[in-house]
Amino acid sequence: MAGAVCWILGLVVVTGAAVRLTGSGLGCPTWPTCTADSLHSGLTFHGLIEFGNRVLSAGVFLAGVVVLAWLVLRVRRSDCYGLVGALFGGYVAEAVLGGLTVLTRLNPLLVAVHLLLALGLLWDALVIHHRLGRPAGAVVTRVRPEVTWLSRALVAGAGAVIVVGTLVTGTGPWAGSRVDNRLPFDRRDITQLHSDLVLLLAGGVVVLVVLLRVAGAPADVRRRASWVLGLLIAQAAVGFLQYATGLPGWLIEVHVAGATAFWASCLLLALSLTEPLQVGRGELAPSG
Repeated sequence: MAGAVCWILGLVVVTGAAVRLTGSGLGCPTWPTCTADSLHSGLTFHGLIEFGNRVLSAGVFLAGVVVLAWLVLRVRRSDCYGLVGALFGGYVAEAVLGGLTVLTRLNPLLVAVHLLLALGLLWDALVIHHRLGRPAGAVVTRVRPEVTWLSRALVAGAGAVIVVGTLVTGTGPWAGSRVDNRLPFDRRDITQLHSDLVLLLAGGVVVLVVLLRVAGAPADVRRRASWVLGLLIAQAAVGFLQYATGLPGWLIEVHVAGATAFWASCLLLALSLTEPLQVGRGELAPSG
């Protein structure tokens, strides 16, 4: 069930981008209803796109979290109680942010925070999924300490790249709002910062991949690192293609989906570096 919640959150991010890229951000002009006297706007193109995203992020996501909470309570996984509680809190926060985004006529900063919170909830759900897939209790690290620290730096770097990426979008032509309601950054400067961070992150990923091979890390860890590198290369290629083709909307949708997959792959790599403690195995590490 935790895996299903992860997929739902990924779809929330991708469909949320579709709302912005199709200019459907005010397809439902008010909140919490869609119009002044209805929960939906009828069979209009923009209304259906935005209302579909609302149903997915509000109804389907909530249902998934409720079932997940029941499962966690049923198997008595106390190490997941706080994480499930955070999903409920994040659900409420996302609902409020979504409403404020509509009521402020698509303020680009709120749009960015809305996306980032969804990615934070994806992190939460992935940790739950990982923990439920193994016995509760202490864990042991599977790799050398420097690999663990580098993987954490990779997650932080990926987060920084995504944050700056939302600022790039909020500054550019696909902010999802009026021309006079965009973030006050120089478009060239913020894009250059985003590109520089991607190049720095790429260097770190290459170092990590090489270090894992030299250190003889487990095959599944090396495979996950290769996926991270492959997704980053693909994302960089899409980014350059966007620049060369004048930022077509469909390509930005691909970039958002790729960013979501890259974020998840970085988190899964970091989570794979520990395993449940067995008798006679190495040094204890905190659970998580």
